[in-house]
Amino acid sequence: MTSHPFYNGYSGKQELTGQALVDYVRTHQNLFEVEESEKNNERMKYLMPVDFVTRPRDEDRIKVVVDRKLPERCRGGWPIKAWEWVKENGVCTGGRYSAKGVCKPYAFYPCGNHTNEIWYGECPKASWPTPKCRKACKYGYRKPYEKDKYYAKSAYILPNDEEAIRKEILENGPVQAVFDVYEDFRLYKRGIYKNTQGKKTGAHAVKIYGWGADAFFNSTHTIVIPYWRIINSWNVDWGEKGYFRMIRGEDNCGIESMVTAGIMAA
Repeated sequence: MTSHPFYNGYSGKQELTGQALVDYVRTHQNLFEVEESEKNNERMKYLMPVDFVTRPRDEDRIKVVVDRKLPERCRGGWPIKAWEWVKENGVCTGGRYSAKGVCKPYAFYPCGNHTNEIWYGECPKASWPTPKCRKACKYGYRKPYEKDKYYAKSAYILPNDEEAIRKEILENGPVQAVFDVYEDFRLYKRGIYKNTQGKKTGAHAVKIYGWGADAFFNSTHTIVIPYWRIINSWNVDWGEKGYFRMIRGEDNCGIESMVTAGIMAA
């Protein structure tokens, strides 16, 4: 399951970007299917835990460098393209801004991109300029750039299926998801998020690392609300210390429509 059937299916004269790319991918989900026997699927239902937090994948040790040939550059990106880049070119170790002990720390200082920012200053209104591609590690890092690289051996898009996504997380670790962002998402503080109001402001990529369910009791019955455990990139003063939970199984904001993953080479 790779992205090649998806790209080969597009016959347009112009490269798709932004929302047009999101819409096209969602329309062509049937190009990516996982064939599982009915016996194995039933077995996984019984083995699947009710609450689960995954171990890190190998790719958590690396940060993807922006490809200057991609049209979005620092104005956005697409997870499957990042996975394909790691598969074909490899990528070195990275980390947060000013991180030590890695080849290439994140290039930009932390900034606030949400409401009620308290720890960092506001992000610039214009996009950051895309950094030049330097095939060298930072000064003082002892490992050569080429020997520091990690490669992916596979990259794929998962079907829009809650159980398939949970199975992938259970067996291989966190997955990447793209969802539609609405105005009320920036106001999120805690709890299980479900879009209820506001205009759509764009799309956003996050990491799903587990799942769970909360039970609420009233005088007559119990209400159980399933959710995804998700890592955001808006700093630790947003949401639940940088994390959030989103309702699971309803494809809220398209969270289950475009999930990608991959396996790193040994």
